[in-house]
Amino acid sequence: MNYREFLNVWHEQRLVGRIWHDIAGFIGFCYESDWISDGGFMISRSLPLREGEFPPEDKVAHNWFANLLPEGEMRKKIAHERKLPDTDFMLLRELGGECAGALSILPADQEPVESQQYEQLTDRDFSDLVLRRGHPYIDWSKGYYPRLSLAGAQL
Repeated sequence: MNYREFLNVWHEQRLVGRIWHDIAGFIGFCYESDWISDGGFMISRSLPLREGEFPPEDKVAHNWFANLLPEGEMRKKIAHERKLPDTDFMLLRELGGECAGALSILPADQEPVESQQYEQLTDRDFSDLVLRRGHPYIDWSKGYYPRLSLAGAQL
């Protein structure tokens, strides 16, 4: 795996493996050897637990990880608002810490936080949050982000 950038895939505080992308933008994946040897589980039937890479050109890993992302207008809005290229890898780098389910996808220099922190909302903030439910526009400037994964956020 000789690529410039990779992301770590975590289950709680354990490193599961890494993803990276090739020049065409396709995502590859490999399990961490400690994950395999210490009783880790396969994250998907399409990505069975094994040593070695699921290379980007096979598109098996790409298809599975890309499926964690929102689709359609919501995807375009996120890429635009965050000033990101609309590529699967870049969106996973930005949103992967909030995947539904047990996995987090984070940049190589980050680790998952061990404890949850809550922020108290003012009555006004709570009201604004309720009023936006189901509305296609999301006020990103206030830091309220929808949970966008698995089936995707579709409008």
